[in-house]
Amino acid sequence: MSRRYSLFIIALVASMLFVPPAQADTLMITFGAGAFDVGGETRVGLSGDGWFMSYTFLGGMSGDPRSQGGSLVDGGFGSFSGVVQAFGDVCTFGFFGGVYSSANCGFFRFTAPDYPPGPMPPGTVVTGIPVTATGHLNVGPGYDFFGEGTVDGFYRFPSPPDLRYHFAAVPDPSTLGLVVMGLGVMAWAWRRRRQVWRLGALLALLLGGGVASAQATTLTITAGDAILYRLGDSSLGFIGDGWSVSYYAQGGRAGDGSSQGVSFTLGLLGAVGVVQAFGDVCTFDYHNPVDAAADCGFVQFTAPTYPQGVFPLGTMILDIPMTVAGHLNVGPGYDFVGQGTVDGVYDGTSTAYLLRYHVAAVPDPSTLGLVATGLGLMACAWGRRQA
Repeated sequence: MSRRYSLFIIALVASMLFVPPAQADTLMITFGAGAFDVGGETRVGLSGDGWFMSYTFLGGMSGDPRSQGGSLVDGGFGSFSGVVQAFGDVCTFGFFGGVYSSANCGFFRFTAPDYPPGPMPPGTVVTGIPVTATGHLNVGPGYDFFGEGTVDGFYRFPSPPDLRYHFAAVPDPSTLGLVVMGLGVMAWAWRRRRQVWRLGALLALLLGGGVASAQATTLTITAGDAILYRLGDSSLGFIGDGWSVSYYAQGGRAGDGSSQGVSFTLGLLGAVGVVQAFGDVCTFDYHNPVDAAADCGFVQFTAPTYPQGVFPLGTMILDIPMTVAGHLNVGPGYDFVGQGTVDGVYDGTSTAYLLRYHVAAVPDPSTLGLVATGLGLMACAWGRRQA
C-alpha cells in the first residue's frame, strides 16, 4: 500500500473522530420536558449543546392540545418567569432570583397535528403523540431552535387534558461520523485480508466489544435537567440509552445545594411522573388513585463543594460540580448515575430559592467501542504497511 493511500486513510479517520457538532443557525434540543396542567401551573425546560431555557406560568393551559406555546416575557403580570442562556449570554424575565425583569427573551411553540380531537371521557390517557418544538431565543445574535419528541395527555375533565411533553436527544454528528469511520475502515481492511490484519482486527473488535458491553446493571444519564424551587413547584427529567424519567411535583423543597433527593412516588407534594426502562413502565400520578401506592424509585444529587451560608438577595452560585445516583423500580431494577453541575439562586436566606441541576452527557460505551475499533484497525493497517 502506498504512503499516499495510508495518509488518506489516517486523514479520513481523524476527520471522522473530530466532526464538530451541528450548532449552526438553528439550535437542536437534546433534552426537554414540559408540564401543562389544567387549573395548575405550566413549566417548560429545554436544553441543548451550550444553551437552555426554563419557563414558568402560574396558571394552567387552555385551548387546543395540538398547538401550545408561550412567550418568554412577563409583560407586567407577575405570573411568568424564567431564564434563557446561550453560549454565555443570559436573559431573565419576570421575577427570577428575587429580581424582576421586563425583558422579552423569546418564545416557544409545541405542535402536535396528530393529537386526537376531544372531548374525551375522564380517565382517558393519550400517549406517544409526535410533537415538534420550535422557537427563538433573544440572546446574543439571536437563535432559532428545533426539536422532536412526544406528548401525553391525561384527562381529568372531558377537555382539555393535562399535557406532558418529552423531547429526546438526536444522534450527535460526531457519533455518526464514528459509525461511518468504523464501517469504512473495516470495509477497506476486509478487501486486504491477511493474517496480520486478522490478528489486528480481532484485537480491535475485542477491545471495542469489551468497552461496549460495559453497560450492564448501572445505567448512565446522557442528558438531564432538574429545577427545585423552595416556594414553587419542582420538576426533573433524565434520559439514557433505552430509559427515561420525568417528574413534576406541586409544592416547594428545602434549598440545601449540597444534598437533595427526590422519590419517584406520589408523596405529600402531589407528584406526577413516569419511569420507563427497556419497555417496562412505572407511573405515579396524583390525578389517578390507581397510582397512589406506586414507588418508581429515587434520585440523589450530591455536591460536597457547594458553599454554605446566608447569601444576599439575588446571589447566584454557578457551576458547582455534582454527581447523581439513583434507582429505577422497573423490570429487574436498575441503578443509574450521572454527573454535571448545580446552580443556586438566593433571596437572602441560608437556603436557595432555586436550585437548577444540569446533567452532562458522558461518552456512551458503544461510542467508545467504535473509537477503540477504529484505532485498532488503524494500528494493524500501519503495521501491515511497515511489514
